[in-house]
Amino acid sequence: MKEQIEIPWLHTYEEIWLRLLNSERTPHAVLITGSRGIGKRSFASWLAGQHLEIDSVKEKPYHPYIIPQHADLRWIQPEDGKRDISVDQIRSLIEILSLSSYEGIGKVAVIEPFNMMNINSSNSLLKILEEPKGNTLILLIADKMHKIPATILSRCHIIKINSPGKSQSLSFLDQYMPTDDASIKNSHLIESPLLIESQLDFINKIDEFDKTLSGILLNGDFPLDFASKLNKEEIDSVFDWMLFFVYKTIKSSYLNTINTDEISSHLSSNMNTQNLFLFFDKINLIRSKPRGSFNFQLSLEELLIDWRSGLSDMTLSDSYFDKLPKSLS
Repeated sequence: MKEQIEIPWLHTYEEIWLRLLNSERTPHAVLITGSRGIGKRSFASWLAGQHLEIDSVKEKPYHPYIIPQHADLRWIQPEDGKRDISVDQIRSLIEILSLSSYEGIGKVAVIEPFNMMNINSSNSLLKILEEPKGNTLILLIADKMHKIPATILSRCHIIKINSPGKSQSLSFLDQYMPTDDASIKNSHLIESPLLIESQLDFINKIDEFDKTLSGILLNGDFPLDFASKLNKEEIDSVFDWMLFFVYKTIKSSYLNTINTDEISSHLSSNMNTQNLFLFFDKINLIRSKPRGSFNFQLSLEELLIDWRSGLSDMTLSDSYFDKLPKSLS
């Protein structure tokens, strides 16, 4: 593992937490939310260290984060090969939290990603969120809040971590993984700097995706050959790249700014904002569904055909998912 370095944009949130401790108003349930790649897990590891007085992690939030080994800490993630956190995992956690602390300080449970909880798991967690035993701290980590039930949100203290600005991200990366690679420094992931290292292969493919998507949109190139060559991970990356252009176009239309890249400029000039939102929703709808429930390859082909048409004939009804290509497996 690389040497750990401090995450400077988390200082504000450290101070907020320490003020809560000093005021003796420490919440027993905390939802840590914010976009991917900004240090939510590192912050949760630090909170656990603070609560349980674990020397290895209580000083500062660091990257890469570590899950400290402690008898009174449980870090819950989906089991191998599973997408969701199961109700059995939550029931087992509740049983553990009902026991006395091994070291007499308290207990900590970290559940992530919490937006991968199904409704039964969420319901099972409600009682322990309301009445945790002893000095228990429950930390929920989620990229997005919109799928989290209101009954959970109302029982949590919410800490929303904002993305660092580009200059702060570049300063961090100069320490963590110095590079002169312009594709990294100009990546759309630059404000999610903790993702950069894991996404290097994707960043290196950006030029290829950019040229291909440009050719499909601007020149009417045939999209299906491109789709057939991609593996599942690359399909996700193409989704990300299309979303980036659509989001950038929508944002510029509301801020009344000018796009300099060819794709966003074309999208701005040739279609209405409603179609952009429909395409954006269509991609997110596909990505929100379990992998095995439909054929990702055929879904990408449909999206690329929409893309080739310039998103000129977009529709999205409540029954759209029912029409997604079914899995061939």
